Amino acid sequence: MLIRSLADLVGTTPKAIRHYERLGLLGPVPRRGRYRTFDAAHVDSVRLVRRAQGFGFGLRELAAARSGDGTLDLARLAALVQRRLAALAVERQRLQALERDLAAVAAELRACDRVQAARPLAACMQQPAERGSGA
Repeated sequence: MLIRSLADLVGTTPKAIRHYERLGLLGPVPRRGRYRTFDAAHVDSVRLVRRAQGFGFGLRELAAARSGDGTLDLARLAALVQRRLAALAVERQRLQALERDLAAVAAELRACDRVQAARPLAACMQQPAERGSGA
């Protein structure tokens, strides 16, 4: 199939496909005269690239996961996914700690609001290190 047919089939543009080809993400693309001819393997490659982009992988990351013949190396892609999963686990822990801290601040603010006339606002909003010092 020609590039326009491939683009229509996978829901992208010929420009994007040419870019994927320049980065080596499609493997060898034969030509018939001056026209590129794509096959089912190219359809799969473009779909895989677009799906990986949807997960936040950059094209340069994907290009680094090519095998010697220029196709995407599934073992290397799996390693990229594993690294992304590990990074997500770290980020999840960071967000959970942030959520706990924000909940504590919200509770402090509600408590301060109830007794605001009796205490200055600065006394209500202690820094985390001050909370445990009994100040």
